[in-house]
Amino acid sequence: MLTLLCTIVQGAWAEAGDTADNPITISSTEEWNTFVSNVNGGTNYSGKFVRLDADISVTEMAGSSETNSFQGTFLGNDKTLTFTKGS
Repeated sequence: MLTLLCTIVQGAWAEAGDTADNPITISSTEEWNTFVSNVNGGTNYSGKFVRLDADISVTEMAGSSETNSFQGTFLGNDKTLTFTKGS
């Protein structure tokens, strides 16, 4: 019984991104830019779930190098991410 209770509590307090049902969400260009900054700065999101929650247009790509690459699961959620290179 105690094990079941601990499992339920852990699920309720899961960090954003730990499951597909509780992903880190991106719904604006500003949130995308924060995500890009994190990935390019070395946060690889390994084992994390990230979900696009809106159609957005961006000018920055995540993963500036093989060393700094996204290694989680990206859920497109039937949304469109439009990338425009340059200004």
